[in-house]
Amino acid sequence: MNSWLLIGGSATGLAASLAGAGSSNSPEPASFTQPGNTEFSDNFREQGDATSPSFYQTSEYLNRTDLDTIKAKEAYANIAAFNSSTGALQGGAGITIAILDTGVDATHPDLNENILPPCETGLPCSEHYSISDPNGHGTHVAGIAAAEKNTSGIHGVAFNARILPGCAYVRGGCYQEPVGNGELMLWSASNGASVANMSYAFTQGGRTKVASDIAGPNPDYNHDELKNHLFGSESEDAASDYQQARAALQQGLVTIVAAGNFDHYLVGNTPETEQPSVMSMAPLIYADSSIKHDLDYQWLTVINTNNQGGRALSSHACGDAAEFCISAPGSAVTSTYPGGSYQPLSGTSMATPQVSGAFALVAAAFPNLKLPSDNRQRDVCQQGHPRYNRNQCHSKAVVNRLLTSATDLGVEGTDSVYGRGLLNLDAATSLIGTAQLHTSSGTTLRLGENQLDHSFILGNEIEKQLSGIHFIVVDSYDNAGFIYPATYLLSNGDQNPTVIDSSTYLRRSLGKDRSYTAHINENLSFNVNPFDQVHSQIQAHYKLKYSLGPNTSLSIGYGNKNYGSFTSSSGHTSLDHFHISQAFHHPLAHFQTHGHSVQYKYHFPDKSVLTAETYHGKVSENISAHSSPLSTTTMSINLTRPITKDITGSFVLGGMRENKSLLASHGSGIWSTANGSSTMLIGTRIHYQLSPSLQLLMSYYQLSTEPEQFSELLEISDDIIANAFSSGLLIQGNDHWEYGLLITQPTRLQSGEAALDLPVRYNNDELSYQKFNINLEPGGHHMEYELVATWSSEKHPLSFKINLLKITDHGNIPDNDDTIALLNLSFAF
Repeated sequence: MNSWLLIGGSATGLAASLAGAGSSNSPEPASFTQPGNTEFSDNFREQGDATSPSFYQTSEYLNRTDLDTIKAKEAYANIAAFNSSTGALQGGAGITIAILDTGVDATHPDLNENILPPCETGLPCSEHYSISDPNGHGTHVAGIAAAEKNTSGIHGVAFNARILPGCAYVRGGCYQEPVGNGELMLWSASNGASVANMSYAFTQGGRTKVASDIAGPNPDYNHDELKNHLFGSESEDAASDYQQARAALQQGLVTIVAAGNFDHYLVGNTPETEQPSVMSMAPLIYADSSIKHDLDYQWLTVINTNNQGGRALSSHACGDAAEFCISAPGSAVTSTYPGGSYQPLSGTSMATPQVSGAFALVAAAFPNLKLPSDNRQRDVCQQGHPRYNRNQCHSKAVVNRLLTSATDLGVEGTDSVYGRGLLNLDAATSLIGTAQLHTSSGTTLRLGENQLDHSFILGNEIEKQLSGIHFIVVDSYDNAGFIYPATYLLSNGDQNPTVIDSSTYLRRSLGKDRSYTAHINENLSFNVNPFDQVHSQIQAHYKLKYSLGPNTSLSIGYGNKNYGSFTSSSGHTSLDHFHISQAFHHPLAHFQTHGHSVQYKYHFPDKSVLTAETYHGKVSENISAHSSPLSTTTMSINLTRPITKDITGSFVLGGMRENKSLLASHGSGIWSTANGSSTMLIGTRIHYQLSPSLQLLMSYYQLSTEPEQFSELLEISDDIIANAFSSGLLIQGNDHWEYGLLITQPTRLQSGEAALDLPVRYNNDELSYQKFNINLEPGGHHMEYELVATWSSEKHPLSFKINLLKITDHGNIPDNDDTIALLNLSFAF
């Protein structure tokens, strides 16, 4: 059996002439700062937010410039955001990397805590186990993959992974007896390794031996001699290298192999240097063998890129292995070296452990990965398939994620130089597909479909409570679990703004009644209130009124609805265009703007008035910011009658049906309001004429809303209570002055609860759910306090009005306060 030659480890600046040049001696490492040792300062410490990439820019991290190339700090931050609920572990914790090389110096302070003790599993392991390294190559490779994070020196890609130090049959290494690849792989898997790093290859004439050196140009990869460079021919003998390799793969072992180096100045670029080492070609060489499915997505080859992201001069290309080849930085990588030192070395030997560490990092971060639905191994990896093996399928899913998330280099797509592209750990630990929310009953919802556009009746209390809740979403691509704050369940669009829109109040101040009535006959009249381009608050409204008798009328209306307010018994003061606050607005009318109505009115002999009305229209934009119009249907009965000579009272009974909303809030997904809601209203109004010049007005309404069941994840209480009230004093002053003092609380939710049943952790492969109770009552209390003064000239068409308005907790959002002063001077021509 031929021995292998290390294919990395050349001194910085001498990589092309030394790495893989066919010499029987491994290259002598060069010093980075002084002979024999690279020294570091330790000026950086972790501080701040662990979910921020800057948190990981410690001295250990910065002493390795290659970590930024593969976006390692971004990956660590991503994983920190997952937390243990998804089963995610940081830094490759729980994963063992077999370093099959020249041995590993277990006394190195950056490696000693991560190296597995001899025979820890109780299985025979001493034959290939070595905690000494006569060469230095294996120690350097081990540090790149999994050096400790201990505030000194450097740290590995997977700094919490365990290292299984193994002896491969390489020149100058710790083991000089022939040993097969399959035997080493089974030894690795049997001792707990999930990934085996092989930074060695056969060499030939200043470069790495490739398939064409053995099987001729355009080689037939089924050539028996090619198999002899890997596991030998297919065999049923359990002791054969072939069956040992198969057994290791079926335990889930992934093997990462170096593509190989060549002496660029001696050999130059040749057809052979455009292909990777013969060992890289295992999936092609065994494509017609029983091991082919096991090798698929469990055998990777790695080429070396320089600091600029291009192919290193000394690196073989991916060639025919492009589909299972990935690029990684392997130039001047500083890592551990025997004797407690550090050295910068170059070669595909240094690029390969980047990927081995990356595998450990991603495998630990996503313990529940599955192959995507379009993957060629997906059927085999479905539970219930006779060949299903959880460990093996998880390993394949991790490799698939590494390949899929790689940054494209060179020719677009997979190419023969860079293969699948540059290792990108940020992308490998991020969402690839769409975020999905799984219900406890097995239904799958897309996260982007779960949105709530809430009305001001609810305020922002739901958002505040959701901000303290986190749940698991699953990547539609491969089942990767991510932690999201529950605020992602709300709309990403603009909610009702917290900034108070003073123009709304201004339009109310400018509003005028410009209606015209045409009497068609003694029983029929037609009223038109045209659109006012100046006073845009006044929209067109049409009403046809028919007198059924001296005390009875029937009206049909179309257009914009008036909110409705009190009119003084004297007829001098109407609140319609007197105030700018929401005082005395009818709560049900507040849910509607443009629509059509039918009204019946009857006057009793005792001056009582019965009014019955039904209305169908759109929800006001002032109450809901939903992008498409929502509609409601209301019915109300109002009985107004004199209680005494000075007191008039009204009793109001009404109902509302919202076709796709809940108190003007609209939702989709888990918040779906597609089934609408029903509301009952009861209210009373009092008009007390305290004196000829002084009036007291009061109103109170209570709404009881019953929502339809929202979704499997969301339950809302059957009885949601909201209320609204207003009170005011109107004063008829001297010299045509009128004054008003008004206090109002617009419609606000008073009580109501909801419960969200969200996935919060994994129990093995199954999601576990937790119910979160949400108090729907808003934290703020929207109140409006208004002082009004008006004056009109008796001799001239001149009028004056001033409104002073104090608003607290606008939109029921705490501390969202404002003060508005409006001065209106009118002169009629």
